[in-house]
Parts: sequence; structure tokens; C-alpha cells
Amino acid sequence: MNLDEKWDWNDKKLPCKVRIETGNPAADDLRERLREIAQRLALENLKNDEITTTASKKSDALRKKTIRLDNDDAIATTLSSSNYNAPALFKHVDDPVLGPAAMNINKRFLRVPKSPPRKIMMDLQKERLIRTGTIPHSSDEAKSKTSKAVVKRRVRNSRKGKKQDHEISTESIDSTAVKAAQQIFKPYTGDLFGSSGNYMNGMVYLSRCARPANPMGGFGGWEDNVDQEIEEGGESVEPTSSEFESWEQISKELEAKVTCASTICAWSKHPANAERLAAEGALDAIMRLSKEDDKKIRRYCASAFRHMSSQQILCEQMIEVVVNPVLNELSQTSQDDAISRDCAVAMLNLTRMHGKEGDLVEVGAPIALINVMNMHEHLAGICARGLFNLTCVDEPYQKIEHVTNSFLNLAESGAATLEVKHICASALCNLSDLKSMRLRLVQDGIIKVLGQLVRGAEAKTRRVCAIILQSLASTKSCRQEMVNKNAVQVLYSLSSDNDANTLHYVASAMMRLALEPANVPKIVNEAGVAALCNICQRCPDMPKTTQPCAAAFQVLSRADAVKTTMVSDGGCVSALVTLLRISKDPNTLQFCLLAFCNLLTNEENHMPVLKDMGVLAIIEHRNNTIEGIRESCALALFNLSCGEQCRKSAVAAGAVSAVMEIAKLDDAQAKMRCAATLCNLSSEPLNINKMVEDGVIPTFIDLLMTGEAETVKHCCAALCQLAMDSASCQKIVELGAVPHIVAGVETGDDQTKFSCCSVLSALSFQADCRQKLVNMGALTALINLAQMEDESTRLRCALAFANLSCEPTVQGVMVEQNVLPILKMLSNSYSEENQMFVAKALCNLSCHVGSEKKMLEQDCVSSLMMIGMVRSVHYLTKQVCAKALLNLLNEDSLEQLCEEGLVSTISSFSKLSDEPTMTICAQVFNVLSSNAAGRAKLVEKKAALFGLLSLLKSSVLTTKVVVGKTICNLLCNLDSQAAAVAVGAVAHLEKVAMLGDDESQKECARAFFLICGNHENRQMIVNVRATPPIILLARSTNPETRAYAIKVIGVLALHEDTRLDLLANNVITWLVNITEKDVDSDLMAVVAKALCNLSLVEDYAGSMVQEGVVSALMRIQTKVGNGSVVHLIANCIRSMTTCSETLGDMVDDGAIELLGLICNVSAKQWSESVLYDASVACFTFAAKSESLRKELVGRGGLSIVGKSDSFESCYDFAVSTMFLLSLNSDYRGAVANGACGELLIRLALKDPETTMTQNCSQALFMLSKTAKSRDILVEAGLPAALVKLCKSENDDIKNSASQALKNLSSEGGDGLEEGTVSALIAMSEGATDNSVSNFDASALVEPIAVEVDTGKFGLSDAEFPEKFLDSFSCLLVTIVKEGGGDAPLAKGPVGPPAPRIASQHVPHKPVVDEEVDQKNEDDEKLEKVMLYAKMNVPVEFQGDISMEEDDEEGGEEEAGGDSKNV
Repeated sequence: MNLDEKWDWNDKKLPCKVRIETGNPAADDLRERLREIAQRLALENLKNDEITTTASKKSDALRKKTIRLDNDDAIATTLSSSNYNAPALFKHVDDPVLGPAAMNINKRFLRVPKSPPRKIMMDLQKERLIRTGTIPHSSDEAKSKTSKAVVKRRVRNSRKGKKQDHEISTESIDSTAVKAAQQIFKPYTGDLFGSSGNYMNGMVYLSRCARPANPMGGFGGWEDNVDQEIEEGGESVEPTSSEFESWEQISKELEAKVTCASTICAWSKHPANAERLAAEGALDAIMRLSKEDDKKIRRYCASAFRHMSSQQILCEQMIEVVVNPVLNELSQTSQDDAISRDCAVAMLNLTRMHGKEGDLVEVGAPIALINVMNMHEHLAGICARGLFNLTCVDEPYQKIEHVTNSFLNLAESGAATLEVKHICASALCNLSDLKSMRLRLVQDGIIKVLGQLVRGAEAKTRRVCAIILQSLASTKSCRQEMVNKNAVQVLYSLSSDNDANTLHYVASAMMRLALEPANVPKIVNEAGVAALCNICQRCPDMPKTTQPCAAAFQVLSRADAVKTTMVSDGGCVSALVTLLRISKDPNTLQFCLLAFCNLLTNEENHMPVLKDMGVLAIIEHRNNTIEGIRESCALALFNLSCGEQCRKSAVAAGAVSAVMEIAKLDDAQAKMRCAATLCNLSSEPLNINKMVEDGVIPTFIDLLMTGEAETVKHCCAALCQLAMDSASCQKIVELGAVPHIVAGVETGDDQTKFSCCSVLSALSFQADCRQKLVNMGALTALINLAQMEDESTRLRCALAFANLSCEPTVQGVMVEQNVLPILKMLSNSYSEENQMFVAKALCNLSCHVGSEKKMLEQDCVSSLMMIGMVRSVHYLTKQVCAKALLNLLNEDSLEQLCEEGLVSTISSFSKLSDEPTMTICAQVFNVLSSNAAGRAKLVEKKAALFGLLSLLKSSVLTTKVVVGKTICNLLCNLDSQAAAVAVGAVAHLEKVAMLGDDESQKECARAFFLICGNHENRQMIVNVRATPPIILLARSTNPETRAYAIKVIGVLALHEDTRLDLLANNVITWLVNITEKDVDSDLMAVVAKALCNLSLVEDYAGSMVQEGVVSALMRIQTKVGNGSVVHLIANCIRSMTTCSETLGDMVDDGAIELLGLICNVSAKQWSESVLYDASVACFTFAAKSESLRKELVGRGGLSIVGKSDSFESCYDFAVSTMFLLSLNSDYRGAVANGACGELLIRLALKDPETTMTQNCSQALFMLSKTAKSRDILVEAGLPAALVKLCKSENDDIKNSASQALKNLSSEGGDGLEEGTVSALIAMSEGATDNSVSNFDASALVEPIAVEVDTGKFGLSDAEFPEKFLDSFSCLLVTIVKEGGGDAPLAKGPVGPPAPRIASQHVPHKPVVDEEVDQKNEDDEKLEKVMLYAKMNVPVEFQGDISMEEDDEEGGEEEAGGDSKNV
């Protein structure tokens, strides 16, 4: 709005009287008044420095001169130099900073400062009167004289250590001022009886002026002043006659008053005068005289008050007339120690009147006593006693809080002596005994005060403080507030005392504070436990102290949040151990044990308690006969046993023997706890041997005999653990515990039955005890228990049945006692463990010979199948079911089992990866495959066959062997062969063959042999690549395996569709290797036949040669030796000659020699075949190359050719071979010699028109060219043959014969052959010679070989597979019945758990005084004195006081206390 621009605000502002810099008119006024006082003081100081004998005008000028004081600091400095408390004055001037709560959004509220103290206001008023001239100034002489008295008094006060509350600054009065005062006021002698009211706001009392210097008092002293002025050189001023008259009158009145006061004081000393003084108003007169401003009168009055107060009648009168304000004023206005002392004693005596405490407090007695105490510290003891007496009441009175606050402030001031401290503590003790005052005391800060009192205090004071805390703690409403105000720390500081009573009250207070649950954490965290430990260490044998200590421990230990802290940080275990070992008090011991019970509920405390010997301390009281002690020990040991970590240590410490001793108590609950403790300790396996050695089993039996359900339950649970040890089981059974357990089943409740079942099932684990258990009736008990509805109990029964059925002697009994229906009922559950135990039991019972039929009749098979197929998911359960079915499987039960689904069940089990289960399934399949009905069921379900084959994935050789035998059974029986082959059995048979098991290899080889006679089977063998395994089997060291494999190879080599597969798999190599083995002749013949058939494949002829077949044939011939295989050898060699590249290798390997050999030893039936094949082979060798012809001649090949005359089929190849040999002159003699030449001549004459005759004629022609061969042939009849050949119509034959004749007629020797020269000449002339002069290999007319007749290589009856199928005997593995075994120890439900019993479950033990009175008579007397005894005047103040006693000496007396009264 821009008001500043539109309006001239400055002209319209109203003037403000408030100073801007302060904003506080009241503070400004006070500041101006202080400045005026400071200016006057500065002026007077200046006057003292410049005083001369000049006239009063100069003094007036100086008085009017102003001193400049600009700021507050200057004012404060001036005031301080004149002994004013400047900081206290300016405290009321400074403007306090306003807080946020004192401010407004629009303006700031100003606070009016508090009114200054009364003395300050009186001094200000006095200074104002002096400044205006209303009160005259004193002369310099008087000032000097009085200043000396002031200095003397100050020195005395400083020697006492007392702070001067107020200083008297008496101003000198000059004559001019006196005259001015006389003109204004009439002569004033003072207000003698105080009836004119308070002149605080007007005329001040004359007593505020300078005190008279003359001994008679009054307001004179002018003569002295004048004399002093004359001596100092001043001018004297003579008083007037009226002034002398006034002084004389005043002196007479004062003398009368002194006489009156001294007389009454003297009379008051005698008790006989008390009534007279009371009746005639002596008290009223003394009260009036006490207001006189005369030191002697006041002393007499104070002494009178003191003596009067010691008399009851006068004391009562003093209280009625309210003398306390008079005493207060008298002690305050008189700067005299003796007066103050007498007033204090008088006030103390007044407080000793019973029933008048409230009246005294009403009239300000506490304030009066405090004022005296503040002014005279040496009188603090008297004043404190007076205040104490005000607390000695039975019930609170009105305004008693004034007394309370007085003591709290006094104790908190920190300046109190030991005596005063003790009195303060005693007074607070009295107040704390008033129940209605306790909460108020706590709220007003008594805890803090007590904390200050105990520091450096005497033992008795500290004891009283402990009593106070105990009294306060006895009120429930105070406890939490006390702890919040650090009462625990005060108690901790008191706990280090050596005073037994103090420690008792500290312990009692701590115990009561602990009863409030909210206090427990703070007590523990603020060293409360440490305080209790200190007390226990100092007085462990004092019942009145140890009881509350132990009770406090027990109460604190109830809180779960602090249990660990108490043990780890507080160290309470050592204290409890100390009490348990030293104290003989039953309550103390009980509380300590209960504390241990509570602490041990926290498992973290177990190990520290063990380490600090806590358990040993507990165990030491196992034989204590005091009621409840052993019960508490039992509970403590039970709580300790609940922690798993310390059970072993507890047993080692001897806990078992202690529990056994406690178990002898005739207390059901104690026995139950002992049983539970032993049960927990026995759960640690390492403890079992130790517990058994300690003889715990008889204790269990004794506890079982009680018949109490909980005890029996825990005993049975413990026996379950002990029963895991065979030695323990023997003792349990031998000592007769089983009948009690069986009895518990019959008579106990359900929980007891559960426990009994648990121990019976545990005992059943021990094989040595099973027969005894059955004999003792355990079987009947288990049958009854199995019919309960509890799943855990049924499970334990199934477990026990499983274990008991492992014993062969028990199996028959179990079947006879109808356990089978119970097992079938128990199987109706989906608990895996239950299914396992039932299956084990059935499996074990199936091992009993003779019970199979009954088990089938009671439909156990369906239960097993239901468990294995539906209810169970664990492979072990299925495995046990499979075992049971296998045990039940035999020839008699096979068909029934198959009808009930055995094949499907086993097929399902076979899919499991569990090796034992796979083995069992393989055995079942084997049994089924050995029976026609079983094979039929298997064939019906291809899934079963696939399941069988899948078992070969097992890693167990035995399983694979059984599967291999089963496959052989299926393949070797015509009723199942096709189905088995169809599902791939041949391929899996090949896997079995590779297992390395001799028996399996033999059976596989036999199976291969038996199925290879079928074309489809042979194709399957090829398709599944089973040839390599067969070849491998042929190398087996087992003769039977090798024989079957070789026969299989022979069969496969016989058929063209399988030869190539054999050859492709290097069968030649294996066959050759076989010939090197020690094989009988029959197998050698099979090998020879196989080689012969394989050699028919021309593509592999060369490789056969290279593989060493010739040598193999040689070994075969050598081993056979009877000529039965010569035709095979001959044919094989002939077949191998089809490969021209390897002919040389054949010759090198001895093929020619072999042929010559077999031709000599061949049987008659094979002579032509052998000779024919040999002739063909020799021809092939000769036709190959010149080198082979040489080898043929050199290796005896001509002998083979010479034997061809017996068989016409051999003629062509014999002639052709001889022709080829005749081409070389080196061989002609060998050809012509012997049977070959004669054979050649004979064959030439046989049929002159055939190709054979042509080859003969040509051969004869070539032979005729050499003289040696010519001569041999001539002797053999060659000429006649040639003549005949010359007649042949075949020109080639004719020419050859003619030329041969011509050669015969030649006489040439061994030189050039005839016709050689003429042929050479004719060639040179270009002419053609048509005559026959020579031949080469091209002239040969090659004969045609006859195809090999493979029929002669067929299988013999011994080698034909079909012949052996009918005689095949199924392979059946030996099956031994195998039980399911007992239940594993880790399986099954555990025993009943031990109960967690908290400390409140024990009989309640009261811990507070309201519940049990633990005080003795001495305590009551001591407490009575502390609470109600009023204090008397101290001895040192009980005597008379001399009136001539000097001020200084009177003020130096020290006040003492009467310690006897406290």
C-alpha cells in the first residue's frame, strides 16, 4: 500500500516513555536507583580521601557534587567496592531473553522482574532517606570507631568460614544532621515492644542505625564524638541541656529493662519457678524485651527463652503464644553468636514437644531454624536436630512437606557436616516410615539426596540411608520411580560397606525393587546384580542378609530378558555358589536354587554356570534333608539338561548320580523331574555309557514302578535312548523292566502307552533281546498298541514288528499270532516310514519257510503291491516290497502271483535306478523266464520285456549277469524267441557278452548259436552289430564259450548274406588267431569250413592271404591230421588264388607244400575234390609268372600234377600246367621225368581232337627240344604217341607232333635247338616259316575251372543250431530268501520330548516381608529408635552461658551431635 509515501507517520507518532533499548520500565527504575546509590557511595569515598578541617559548607558542596556513572559496569564496580553484591543486584535489572512460548505473533510481552530481596529494598529505602536528609549522617569519629568494630567482626566471621549475608554500614552523624533531625522528629527511643507495626515502607527501626558506642546502649555518644573531633583538630559542638535530660531518661529505662531481663533469666534456670513464671506473664515480658536494641538485654532474653523452653509448662506456653517468630527475629537481628545459639536451643526444645509439630511448622519453625543455620554454621547441628524432631510423628501433618523440603535442600547443599548428614538421614528415615509420604519423597528427589549423603558419610549414616531405601522400596507404587531415579546405583554404593545391618537393608531394598517387573532390566544393567554379589561375598553366613539377597536373585532371574546378562555381566553365579556352600539358612538355599532354576531356563547360561562351579554347588545339596531343597535341585538339573550343548559336561560333573539320589524322594513331582532330566541327558549318545556305568537303569525301573504317567513317559523316553546300546538293552531286559512296560500298556493312559510303545520299539533294535521281548509279552502289547489311533504309536509298532521279524525264531510266532492282519492294517497309511516298516516286516516274515501259503491266503501280496506301486515313493520301500515278492515267488505260487499283477509290479520296479531293486527285479524276471507260464506272461506285456532289458543299465555285474541269463532263456525258447528278438534282445545280448563274465559269455555264445540258424535272427545279429562280440567270444579262454562262438561264425560264414559282415569285422584275423590256440580238431574243422566259405568272397581273397590264412590252414591240417578237412583247405587255397597279387605270398607261406601234403593224406571221399582244387591252384601259380613256375617246380608242385591221372576232372589243368612248365628248358627234364611225362603221353593219346590234346602235343613238342627230356620221353613211348598225333585232323596238333618227331630224329645235343638257325635266317630274309619251331604261354588253350560246390561245405548235424533248441535247459539263478532287515536307528519317531518346566511351576516361595516375616527383635528395636526418638540438646550446649562471654569466643563453639540417639 506504500503508506510510508502517502502519510507522514513521523509527525503523528506518540512519544513513548519506555526506553527503546530496554523496553522495561521496572528495570529502568531499579537501574536509576542503583545509580543514585553508587553516586552517593562514590561521593563519600571521595570525601574520606579529601577530608580537612574546613567548615561544613565544603562538605555540603562535596556531598552535592555528582559523580558520573554512564553504564551498568561502572555502577556494578562502584557497588562492589563498597561490599555490595553487585551481580545479585543486576540480576534483577537485566532483561531476560524471551522464549518462544512468551512471544506473540504481533508483539512481544515484557516480563516485570522479580522483586529484589528484602534486605536490598531496605538498604535502598535507607539510602533514599539519607540522601534527602531525613536521617542524619554520623560523624567521622563515630564512623571511624564503628568501622573498626565492623572490620573486627568481618575478620571474626571470615575465621569461622561464614559468608556474611548482610553487612552493617553505619554512617557517621554530624552535628548539623543531628540538629536537622531534632527539628523534624521528636526524640525517638525506639519501639520497645513492637506494637507499632512494621516500618519497612516508612520510618525504619532505630536498630537499623549505628549502634551506640557506650555500654548502656541508647542513641547518645555525643561526648565521645566531640572528644574525638577535638583530638582530631575539629571543632567541638556542645550539646544542649535538653539533650542531656533526654539521655538520662533513656539510661534509666534501659537499666530497668536490663534488670528485668536478667532477673527473669535467672529465675528461668530453676525448674521450680516454671509454673510461677508461666502464670505471671514472664514469657510475654521476655518477648517484649527481646525487641530492645540492646545487646545485653537480648542476651538475657535469649537465655531466658532457652531455659523456659526446657520446662514443659513454659514450653507449651511458648508454643501457644507463637514465640517462634520472636526467636527468629531475635536471632536474625542480633549479630551475636550467643543469642543465636540460645534461640536455636530454644527452638530445638520447642520441637521436642510431642503433638505440637504441626503447630510449629505452621508458624515457620523450619524457616527459623534454617535461617539460624545459614547465619551460624556452627549451630547447624542444633538446628538440624530441631528439624529432625519435627519429623518424629506417627502420621503426616499439614505442611510437613516444608520440613521435607528443608531436609532435602540441607542434604543437597553439600556443606553439611557428618553430624548434620546423619541427622538429615535420620529425619528422612522418619519421613520414609510414613507410607503416605513415600511416593512424594521419591518424586521430590530423595534418591538423589541419599546418593549425596552416602558419599563420605559415616557408617551409621550410610546404614540409615539403606533403611530409607528399604522403607521406600516396601511401597509398591514407589519402586519404579525409585529405579528411574537411580536408586540402584545408590544401593550399589552402599553394598561395599562392612556393616552387616547396612548390607541387610540394601539387600532387602534391592529385593523389593526387583518385585516390580519393569525394574528388572534397569536393576541388572545398573549394577544391581553386582551390589547383591558384593553383599553375598561380605556376609554369606548371615541369614537375615542372605535371605533377601537370594530372594532378589530369584526374582530377577524370572525375567527372560536379563538372564543372560545376569550370568555374563553380573557374575551372579559366583555369588549363588558362595551362598550355597557357606549358608546354612534353608530359605537362602531355597532361593538360590530357585534362582539357578530360572537362570538355567536360558540355554546360553548353561556353560557359564558349569564353568563357575554352579552345577557342582547344586549337586552338593542332593542329599540335603531340608524340605524343598532337593526338589529345587531336581528342577535346576532338569533345566540344565534341556540344553543340548552342556549335557555331556553335566554328566561328567556328576549330575546323574545326583538325580539318582533325588529320585529316591517320596515326591511324585520330584520323581517326574528326575525322570525328565535323565531322559534329556540320555539323548546325548556320548552320555549313555557313563549313565549306564553309574547305574541309572535300576533307577529307571524304580521310577517305572511308580506307575505315574509322566514319570513312566520320561523313563520310557530315556530307556529308548539307552536301548540303542546293546549292553544297556541287555540290562534293561535282564533287570526286569519289560514286564513293567507291558503293564503300562495294559493299565496306563494314552500318553503312557505311547511311551511304553516307544521303549519297546527301541528295545526291538537289539537282536539279542528280540526273543526275550516276545517271551515277555511284548508282541501282544505291540498288537494292542497298533490298534490305537495315534499315528506315531502305529509307526513305532510297525518299527517294532519290522525289528522283531528279523529274528528267525520269532517269525513263525508272529505269523501264528496273527500279526499279518495287523501289518496289513498298518499299511493303510501314507507315511513313508510306516510303509517302510510294514514292508520290512512282511519281507522278513516272507523269509520264513512254510509261511508263504498263509501270507498268500491273507492277501499280503496285494498289500505289498499297494505299498510299492501306490503308497510309497521312496526307493528303499519299493526295494523291500520287491524282496518280499521274490521271497514269495516259487513254482507253486508263480501263477497266482502273476495273476495278481506280479509282472506289472516288477516292470514298474525295474525302472528304478536303485541297484538292489534292479537286482531283485532281474531275479524275478529270471524265475519267470524259466517257466513256460512265466514266459507267456512276459511275452504278453512288452513293457515287461523292455523293463527287463532296461536292467542292463545297472552298474552291478551280478544284475547284468542275471539279466543276460533271462535274455538267453527268452531267446533260446521258441515260445518267446520271436518276441524277445522283436524288442531288441539280440542287441542287449551283445551287451551281456561284453560284461567279461565267463558264465555270461558262455550262455550268450550259446544263445547266439541257437538263434543263428534262423535267417531273421542272423539278419538281426548283423543289424545290431553283434558280430564283433561273437568274434570276441571266439577268443575266450572258456572252451565252451569259444566253441559256441566259433560255431556261430561258421554258421554266419556259411551264408552269403552274413559273410561280408564277418569279413568287415576282421573275422579272418580272429580265425587265424584261433588256429594258434589249443583248439580241438572239431573246432578246427569248423574254422577251416568258415575260412573256406569266407574265401569264396573274391574281394577278400588277397586280404585273407595277407592275414596269414595259408599258415592257419597249415596249422589246421597239422592239428586235425586225419584228412577230414583237406577238401576245405584245398578249396580255400584254390579260392584265394583268384587274387593274382597275393599268389607269391601264398607260395611263400607254403601253399604248394600244403597242397602236396593234403593230396597225400586226403580221404578217399575227398581225393578228387582235393586233387582238382590243387590242380587248379597249381595251374594258377604256373600261369602267373616265370618265378612262380620255378617255385612250383622247386616246392614239389609236379608231384601234385603227376597225381592227376586218377581223376579225369584234373587232366586239363595238369596238361596246362606241364605245358607252361615246358616252355622253360630248365624245367623240361623235371616235367618229363616221373609221372608227369608218362601222364602227358597217356593224355595225348586219350582224345586227339580236344584242346587238352592240343596242349599235350605242344608240351611234347617243347619237351622234345631238349635232349634230356627227349630221351626220357622216348623211353616212355613218346614216338608212338607222336605218330598217332600226326594223324590228327587238327593242324596245330599235327604240326606240333610232326615237329616233335623231327626233334626226336635230330642228333643235336644240348646246343642250339633244331630249327633255331633256319628260323633266324628266314626272319632276316623276310620270309615266313610256317613250320613249328617254338611256343610261348599264349599258345596255351586255358582250361575252364568248375564252380565250387558249396554244398560240401555245409553244416554237419553237430553244427546245426536247430538241433539243440529242444535240448536247451533254462538258466535259473539261485535265489536265497533275503529279509527286509530291521529299521535303521535314525528312522522312526523319537521318544517323548522332555517337558519345559518354568520356575513358577515349583511350590511358591514368598520373598517379601508382607508374605513372610524375616525380622528379629533386634531389628524391630533398632527401627523403633530410628523412627520415633526425638533428639535432645547436645551436651556441649546444655550448660549455662556466661553473660561476659566474648562475642568472638561465643561464635567459635562447634556444634556436635548425640550419636546415641540415632
